Amino acid sequence: MPIFRNLVRSTRGQILLALGIAFAGWGIWLALATWRKSDPDLSTPRLALEKLQAKTLYFNGPARPWLLGLRPDLLTDDDRDIHSQRTRAFAQAVQNPKLFRQLDRQFRFDAVLFVGDPSQYKPLLDHLAETKDWSLRYVDHTSLVLRRDPGKAWELADFSEVRERLAKKPARARATAWAQTATKLLAVRQPEAGKSLLDEAAQLAPRHPEVANGLAIYYLGRGEWRQADAQVQRALAADKNFLPALATKTQLLYGTKRFSQAYDVSKEVIARLPDDPP
Repeated sequence: MPIFRNLVRSTRGQILLALGIAFAGWGIWLALATWRKSDPDLSTPRLALEKLQAKTLYFNGPARPWLLGLRPDLLTDDDRDIHSQRTRAFAQAVQNPKLFRQLDRQFRFDAVLFVGDPSQYKPLLDHLAETKDWSLRYVDHTSLVLRRDPGKAWELADFSEVRERLAKKPARARATAWAQTATKLLAVRQPEAGKSLLDEAAQLAPRHPEVANGLAIYYLGRGEWRQADAQVQRALAADKNFLPALATKTQLLYGTKRFSQAYDVSKEVIARLPDDPP
């Protein structure tokens, strides 16, 4: 993955900041790779798109091919044109909240769809959480949907529909889905709901490295370094090559000011990335 390897030329602080953005996003595709050919409920945002309704929809780049394939009715002609100015602006706005606000003034979105790991759209998601004029309405292992209208905000009980749809999936697959949903809830600042799903995932698959890594991320967000370290060690004990956990370890070391160790682990992770994501 050349774009990540180029980070080794940066300063230590730049590398560690980039890792926090890059590896979680890479990790979700690694986890989905084993499902991709077999189960669209797990490997695609089909559940999120089935009931999505919007007169004017903003979406991030990874959502576009899924919308084209599953819900083209939600797209404008410009959305269908990969070279249009609108398509380019949509892709850039996840890193540029000011650009999103310009687009919103022009098009007046009534829904926002994010597909993929929150690290890929963190600047815009943080901005929307801080301004509080958008609220979470749907979340699953692949997607987040936010709305501006004054309807009822999402709560953990609303996850029951997803839970029912995935009820007959293998326990490990459900644990992964719960952990990935929890990661999104942590990113959208609903830590209690995220922790609840992580605890449930741990019951489904106690030794699953992705669940332990999700718990480590939860504890990192609370500044509870000892608990975060214990969960990272659990994840790596289950799979010493689990790159998302190594990336979390890098952030943990950086957060506890063990900069040299963090830098060494970051180089190890970068060296072990494949040339292309799965």
